[in-house]
Amino acid sequence: MDFNEKVYELTRKIPKGKVSTYKSIADALGVKAYRAVGNALRRNPNPANTPCFKVVKSSGEIGGYCGPNPRKIKEKIRKLESEGITVEKGKIDLSKYLHKFDS
Repeated sequence: MDFNEKVYELTRKIPKGKVSTYKSIADALGVKAYRAVGNALRRNPNPANTPCFKVVKSSGEIGGYCGPNPRKIKEKIRKLESEGITVEKGKIDLSKYLHKFDS
């Protein structure tokens, strides 16, 4: 399984109503390639099956979605909110919504 597939596999494990971060996914893979995680998710070939909208920045900021398109970022926020995740001023309270991967 290549790097991108490993990222997609972990992303599919994020439960409804939770998010993860690019850093958390990289840490779970045992790498420091946070940007590579973002690049893999940007190229996600199956967003219906791999919910890349659930991955945000370590600061709780939304981050990109299908690139830096403002319309797509609004779509990401809408999808997060449809899962019960509160987004305030472009940020998510990670103490409330962060999914932790098993070590």
